[in-house]
Parts: sequence; structure tokens; C-alpha cells
Amino acid sequence: MGGTTIPPLTHLELSSLDISRILDKKVDIYHEELRRALRKAELQYQELPSVVLEALFDMVYTLGQPKFNDQYDELQKAVKRRDWAEAAEQSKRDVQAEHNLEIKDLFYRQMFSEAWEPARERFSLEDR
Repeated sequence: MGGTTIPPLTHLELSSLDISRILDKKVDIYHEELRRALRKAELQYQELPSVVLEALFDMVYTLGQPKFNDQYDELQKAVKRRDWAEAAEQSKRDVQAEHNLEIKDLFYRQMFSEAWEPARERFSLEDR
């Protein structure tokens, strides 16, 4: 018996500009979904550090807004308290372990950044 080949059913060519437009539109859609998720969790988008928004964006993208709001209540509470270590621990999802570590790392980066800030201010004052 010989193998059968299935001919391609479609052929799509897009310019780089069209690809960028589609990507930008998708990113805008997910940013709005993140804003909805944050409003539902009573969190203010503009008050969160960019690294935390990056982690939350990834989570909402991966999970979808309803699942993020319904199943990650402890994470949302930790973010409200700005408890980045707890947020890191609560960010685990059913994805590849490496991806979970990347998101966890974003919360820890924020925690270490805030912990370093008082020392940074003290050293800059002493240098004057």
C-alpha cells in the first residue's frame, strides 16, 4: 500500500505590516482582558509595577480572564497586599514547569526590587 498525500487546503501570505497589525490587535485584546480581570479582583492596573503586570498578563493570557478570577483568589489577595513572595507561590498553573518558574521569578524580581529601594536611597544620600 502506498502512502497518501493530502494536498494543502489553503495558502496564506501576509506582509510584515499585516502580521504586526494582527499581533498588535491581539495584544490589545489581552490587555483589555487583563484590565477586566484586575477590575473584577479590585486591583488598579496603573498602580501595579510593570513586572507584576507582565506576570499577570501572562497568566490571564494562558488561563483566560474567567479562570484567573475564579481560581486564583489567593494570588489576587497577595497582589492586593503587595506580598510578592506569596503571589509567586500562588502563581502556579498547569503549564510547563519552566514557564511557571518564569512567572514566579517576575514576582520575586519585584520583591527584591522593593527590598533594595531603601538601601539604594540611603546610599545615594550618603554619596552627596
